[in-house]
Amino acid sequence: MSGTEHFDALVLGSGQGGKPLAWHIAQAGRCTAVVKRHWVGGSFPNIACMPNKNEIWGRIGHLAHHAAHFGGDQPGYHRYGARTATQTRDGRARNCVPSREAQIDRRRVDHGEQARFIAPKTRKGESAMTDEVSSSVDRRKPLSGLDIGPIGGMAASPIGSAALADDKGTRIDALVPSVCVFDVNETLLDIEFLAPLFQRLFGDRKVLREWFGQLILYWEAITLSGAYATFFNLGQGVLKMLGSIHGVSITETDVDELRTRMLTMPAHADVAAGLKQLKDAGFRLVTCTNSPPDPQTSPLKHAGIDGWFERSFSVDRVRRFKPAPQVYHLVTEELNVAPAVICMVAAHVWDTIGAQSIGCAGVLIARPGNAPLPMPGLPQPQVVAPDLPGAATQMIRLWR
Repeated sequence: MSGTEHFDALVLGSGQGGKPLAWHIAQAGRCTAVVKRHWVGGSFPNIACMPNKNEIWGRIGHLAHHAAHFGGDQPGYHRYGARTATQTRDGRARNCVPSREAQIDRRRVDHGEQARFIAPKTRKGESAMTDEVSSSVDRRKPLSGLDIGPIGGMAASPIGSAALADDKGTRIDALVPSVCVFDVNETLLDIEFLAPLFQRLFGDRKVLREWFGQLILYWEAITLSGAYATFFNLGQGVLKMLGSIHGVSITETDVDELRTRMLTMPAHADVAAGLKQLKDAGFRLVTCTNSPPDPQTSPLKHAGIDGWFERSFSVDRVRRFKPAPQVYHLVTEELNVAPAVICMVAAHVWDTIGAQSIGCAGVLIARPGNAPLPMPGLPQPQVVAPDLPGAATQMIRLWR
């Protein structure tokens, strides 16, 4: 397209907050665009408070109409029922939406092809943006006291429709990860510490990987079915199951040894150096593990790395194993941050996919036996590295 101009500010959403914010920025003389994914005017007049309240009052009117059946007095306004509520809702929405459009000086709405964020601050799509876009007509000279920088790459045609500056992507100021959430088992702690037990029992240390794969399968199965068992109890049960499969007798002493080894795994040799890189760069560090808290033994403390982390989270709080979204939401809510601020650092693709499904970034530490899953339609980690220092170097370059 030709004849483009840059926006000074891009407001995402035209609801109760976005509309007045865009209006005030435009009043200050800045070229402003309002982007709305679904309902012009926000959800309030379309699906949220306004329709819901009217339908609730309609239901109250319906119940009042039948009050005599429940031993109550029958009031005079009983003919206000569900149909009247629906008509009232639609009428108010029709009146409210145009007024919202008028308040933001709406000039034109364009519907383009799908677009998506492909990297921090980078949006990719076709010639026009997917969302409904409104462009402010207020073009007065900027006020020097208003500290709002231009959004590089975002452009608009002379008639106000927003478009991408080029096909490579558009840079948009956005939140970037500043909180690293670490998986623990295999990401920070070395599960190969368990291998001698499997060598002794099955004559093959590779059965460790079979055990771990079955453990993942069954924790996901019980999460999907609504049941719950702790990581350690499930791991012990899977060991007994493998014993039956391979014709090996598993004793209670073997089960106790597995639990002890699971609680005392050492850290990978590269972990301390990588954590120091990230800490020195200003990242906040926390952990989120499928293991339950143990009142007697802390695996992180035993490994000598607990001091790097400000907090540790366990799936035991929500009784769902990763990659259930409830786990990642727990972390965002407890830390009071947006998902975009969080980067999930894990040795397993299923963990990065789970975190990315709620809007977090993903970093894959490709420990031996782990690799990216190059499948179209699945979120890919923004960083892939064979060890934590290599990942930390990329993360600092991307987000610091």
